[in-house]
Amino acid sequence: MPGPSPEDLRTKYEGLSSKALLRALRSKGQYTDQALDVIRSVLTERGVDPEEWNLRALDSGSGYSTSPSDANFLVRARREIGEGRLWRAKEILSGNLPVRGYDLTLYEEYGVLLSQMGDTIEAGRFLFLSGAEEPEYREPVQLYLRRFGANGWTQLVGSFPAAAKLPYLGDYPETVQTELRRLGRPEQLSMDEMRYGPKRTSSSLGCGVILGLVLIAVLVIATC
Repeated sequence: MPGPSPEDLRTKYEGLSSKALLRALRSKGQYTDQALDVIRSVLTERGVDPEEWNLRALDSGSGYSTSPSDANFLVRARREIGEGRLWRAKEILSGNLPVRGYDLTLYEEYGVLLSQMGDTIEAGRFLFLSGAEEPEYREPVQLYLRRFGANGWTQLVGSFPAAAKLPYLGDYPETVQTELRRLGRPEQLSMDEMRYGPKRTSSSLGCGVILGLVLIAVLVIATC
C-alpha cells in the first residue's frame, strides 16, 4: 500500500510547531526519508536551520535558538564595534540573520547595534523579539510597538522577520508571548494565516458583498 504523498506530508507537518518537527528529526528511525525531507523543507521555510538548531532549540524548549555569547560571528562583530567600524559589524550581524533563524542572542546584539547607529525603530523590532528586558531597551521597544502594534497583532506580526513568524504563540519568548496575547493573537495560526493574515469570516464577507450591491444601486439611481 503506497504511503502518503509529499503534499499530504506537508499538510501534516505544517500544522506542527518547530519544536515538534525538530524532535522528529532527532528520532530519525521513526520516519521515512521522504517524511524527513518534508520536515526539513518546512523548517527551512520558517527560517529554521535543521542541522544547526536541532539540539539547541530542543534544549530551549521553544521555537527559537540562542547562540553562545562567544560564537565566532559575534566575536568578530564586537571587534569591529570596538574599533569604531559599526557599518562592518552591521554587515556581519545582518548577514547571519537569514542563516541562523530566530536566534535571540543575534537579535539582541543586532538591536543594540542598530540603536547605537540611531535606527531606533528597527532596533526596537529586534530587541522586542529577543525577549531581553534591559532598562535601556524599553524606549526603542515601545517606539516600535507604538508604530506597528497600534492596529492589532496582525500588523505587528507582519513586521516580524520571516524567521520570527511562528505558528505557535507558545514558541515565543515570554515577553513576546505576553504582548501578542494582549493584542489578541490566537494561540495557533495555520501556515496560510501566517503568510496572508487571518481568514475573513463569512459574516464580514457577506457585509462586503451587501455594501458593494448598495453602492452599485446608488450609482445606477444617480445615472437615471
